[in-house]
Amino acid sequence: MSHMRARPLAAMAKGASERRQHRATGSMARGWATGPMATGKRAAAAMALGAMGRRSMAAGGHGPMAAGGHGPMAASRHGHGHGHGPMGMMPGGPGAAVVRAMLVKKALSRSPMGRAEMAAFVKGALLAELARSGAFRGTTRVPPGAEATATALRDAGLLVLRTGVGGVLLAHGCQKLFGWFGGGGVAGTAAAFEQMGFTPGAPSAVAAGLGEAGGGTLILVGLATPVAGAAATGTMMAASAVHFPAFFAQQGGYEYTALLAVSTAALALTGPGGWSLDALLGYRLNKPWMSVVGLVASAVAATAVLQRRAQHLASAPPPGPPTMEGEPEG
Repeated sequence: MSHMRARPLAAMAKGASERRQHRATGSMARGWATGPMATGKRAAAAMALGAMGRRSMAAGGHGPMAAGGHGPMAASRHGHGHGHGPMGMMPGGPGAAVVRAMLVKKALSRSPMGRAEMAAFVKGALLAELARSGAFRGTTRVPPGAEATATALRDAGLLVLRTGVGGVLLAHGCQKLFGWFGGGGVAGTAAAFEQMGFTPGAPSAVAAGLGEAGGGTLILVGLATPVAGAAATGTMMAASAVHFPAFFAQQGGYEYTALLAVSTAALALTGPGGWSLDALLGYRLNKPWMSVVGLVASAVAATAVLQRRAQHLASAPPPGPPTMEGEPEG
């Protein structure tokens, strides 16, 4: 008689154990699906498992998989490891994520779900933990406000560079075009250009002045930066050829003009930064393809000008030293 009573009691105990496992599984699924670190794959797998639970249970339960509760896989529902189970204080990192996934699989092996559902759950859990620990990023988490500070510093640095380079180019262009700051104006610059082999002198002087003054102004305010930087780069490339092969400026070399060429080319590639007219206009005149096309076009134009100069110098007597201000050296 006692043997017959023991069977119903065992069946009732087994049923109660299965119900607890179902409830715990649903609790873990909901905790992982609604936490701030939930990903699409983990959320889909967790919601599928949550549907297997017989009724809702809040996170903080006591089942074998209770999120934020007291089971063997207890961990905070937000992924910070504040639970009371053996996984509650496990450190982050990809190694810990793998261990978590292995323990998840072991605990779920006692549940009545199918293998496909179990595999989907474990895979989603592993991917989510790896993403949370930063294994895919390869870096530590950025402190709050650090990214905004870095952006502001970058914009400030570009503004300083644009102000210096653009201001210098603008001043030298005004020397050639208007004779300001001790320059020779168009007439004086044209005569100097003729002596250096840039013919005809007047159009060459105007082109050089516009490349410096116009490009410098646009660089200064940060408008159409790829085009402005490319135009100034081409002008400085032609100017560098006048001082070649000496390098240092005190020896009459191309050090100064080459530095301006490199600086303007860098601005054409990087853009003006957030503190610019380009940024106010939504970067409509600052597209990546503009930088490439502009630099290539300026290099081709500068090469053509230098080839024409070389042909002129080869068929003419050697020119004397320039006597006017406003050479294309800037």
